[in-house]
Amino acid sequence: MSKIIALLVAVSLVCLTGTGCVSAHGNKSVADVQTTSQIQKGKTTKAEVRSMLGEPGTKSEMADGSEMWSYSYYRGQTRLATFIPYVGLLFGGHKSESHSLGVGFDPNGVVTTVTRSNSSGSGGGIQDTFK
Repeated sequence: MSKIIALLVAVSLVCLTGTGCVSAHGNKSVADVQTTSQIQKGKTTKAEVRSMLGEPGTKSEMADGSEMWSYSYYRGQTRLATFIPYVGLLFGGHKSESHSLGVGFDPNGVVTTVTRSNSSGSGGGIQDTFK
């Protein structure tokens, strides 16, 4: 009987603390505040931004010759407990984070605007209901 209880405790700990499926896409550098904080209005150039972050996900050219570059990164993780019948109802769920960065350049290729957006969240299990 004590072996069964020990096994149940071990499985529970793995389910509650283990990681499940993880998916990520985009440019992970966007989530690095140390890197993105180096971009300065009126000083940093396109070449420097490209060196720091690589090619943007999207580029938009304006009629006046200015440009807007957009970068994004998303990471989602499903809790391991989600995949266990009944346990998943209580302790399953997910957590996610999203980061986006927009960099505007004047016609000379110098940064004019920097916009950042970060969000994170979790949900799906009863433990998330009482946070």
